[in-house]
Order: sequence, then structure tokens, then C-alpha cells
Amino acid sequence: MMKSVILAGLLLLLPSLGYAACALPASTASFGSVTTFVANTTVSSTTTNANVNCGAGAGLSLLGNNQITFQLTGATNSNGTRGTLKRSGDTGSDNVPVRLCTDTACATELTIGGTPFVYGSQTLINLAGLLGSLNFAIPVYLRTVPGQVVAAGTYQLTLNMAVTYRICTSVAIGNVCLSE
Repeated sequence: MMKSVILAGLLLLLPSLGYAACALPASTASFGSVTTFVANTTVSSTTTNANVNCGAGAGLSLLGNNQITFQLTGATNSNGTRGTLKRSGDTGSDNVPVRLCTDTACATELTIGGTPFVYGSQTLINLAGLLGSLNFAIPVYLRTVPGQVVAAGTYQLTLNMAVTYRICTSVAIGNVCLSE
């Protein structure tokens, strides 16, 4: 009985040894070519994936309390709490605000310094697929805000996101991640 208690105590002292060190490659997106009229009157949309690559893991690792959190922390150009597309090399006022969303309907928008969005275990299980990979391609949606009369040219924007994660790479039981 005493050995069981000691073993259980040791397992509780080492729950973080099985957590992943994930890679976060940069993502790109393009709205394509649009006319000044379209930029002024129509929402343009595009989608990309934010990849959080945590490697291979045990299928049972997805049963724990895994999570990935996104927070928009800044942009190369901004107006208020949104990043704005700006013409390369232009110091003028031409810009197109961009909404960064976590869903296709843009019901949840990430704003600069705003509330973080947490992808919990259930969402991550769906993203992992049947094989239980710990590489997550999380879709993010970008939409322009119409109403801007802008000059022709190539407009660019870099959005900076803080990504935090807690991904178990071995066997997870509730909040405990057991080392391999």
C-alpha cells in the first residue's frame, strides 16, 4: 500500500514532463487582386492555417486537458484594435482594416490586445483527425472592412499573435500528463 502511495505521489510530481515543445511556423494569406471599387464596397475574405506542430503523440494524449490559445498582440499597421493593410512604402492615409476571426462567420474576432481565444481539447481532437497527430492546422479567417477609398497598389500587413499551448505528448488523464 505504501509503495502505491509513493508511486502515485511521484507521478503527480512529474506531470509536466510529457508536454510538447511545439513549432510555430509563420503563415501567409492573400486577398488576391481587387479593384479600388471592390475595396470600397465589398468585404474580401481569405483563409489560412495557423500551424502548431507538436509532433507525434499517443492517441491517448488527446484525452487530457490540452489547449492552444491565440491572442492578437500587434500589427505592422493598425487603426484602433484592428490591423490594416497598407501600401508598401506609403506614408499616406490609405489603408484597409482587416478582421481576424476564428470562424467563417467572423462571430469571434481577435483584436489587438483583446481577449485571447482558447481552442480546448474537444476542438483539438477534431483537428487532429483519426490518427491522433499532434500537428494542428487551425483555420483563421481574414476579412477586409469595406468603405475605404484607396489608391491602387500592393497592400501588406503582418499580424503578430501570441500562441500559448499545453499539449500532452504521452498519456493524459484529466489534467495530468504522464511522461513517456
